[in-house]
Amino acid sequence: MLQLNSALINAFMTELEPDSPVIQVRAGSGSISSGAADKIQLARSEIWNARECLNLYPNSANVKAEADIIDALTVKLPNLGVNILPMQFRQIKDPMEIVKMAITSPTGAYFHVDELIEVARLLGLRSANEIAAVEEAIAREAAVSDSPYKME
Repeated sequence: MLQLNSALINAFMTELEPDSPVIQVRAGSGSISSGAADKIQLARSEIWNARECLNLYPNSANVKAEADIIDALTVKLPNLGVNILPMQFRQIKDPMEIVKMAITSPTGAYFHVDELIEVARLLGLRSANEIAAVEEAIAREAAVSDSPYKME
């Protein structure tokens, strides 16, 4: 039964309208490219339907992890300047790549340390070492961005 519902959730999360803007995420490159990235609608009814399906099993750790990912991708990351669809997230092997996209986004998201750490946790980076790596990446971006030698 849980596998059937996972398939249903995946179907909701991967369905795109024929003319909808698509962001292409290149795994390993840490970049997002799209001519219409700002028009992407992450709050589509399909995603919220998937969220409602997840509510059928509120005590499951797997369901909690999926709900956290949806929250990160539809609410937290767009506030930090990164728009990515759940299916595109699935194509990226390391959630740290998504966090690095937010850290290096032109919106100056590296100033929002607590929000970035929360996003990292929602994406599954919870160990002390993983959080330390996020903090290190934030510090590195702050040092490079605020450097008087910054190349523009």
